[in-house]
Amino acid sequence: MNKVLFYLLLLVMLPIATIIVITPMDSDKQYFFGLASLGLMLLLGISKSHYVNVLLVVMSCLMSTRYIYWRATETLHFNSTVEACLGIGIFIA
Repeated sequence: MNKVLFYLLLLVMLPIATIIVITPMDSDKQYFFGLASLGLMLLLGISKSHYVNVLLVVMSCLMSTRYIYWRATETLHFNSTVEACLGIGIFIA
């Protein structure tokens, strides 16, 4: 039963995670989102529960994925072959 519940929760949370990652935000909203996320992670970090640790990992992955999505869609603009090679190299690094 736990596996079924886990996969059901994963199925429900996947669209929410996608919305969190791809929603465009201006710098003020992004700043607030980052501070609120870090504050929540610091508060949750006090607990030593296994479930809280899993939640912290998920939140960290969401924030990292959001950053990578932003970096890929907003900052990679290629006007020449050299810019494309260097930009993709830095992005992969």
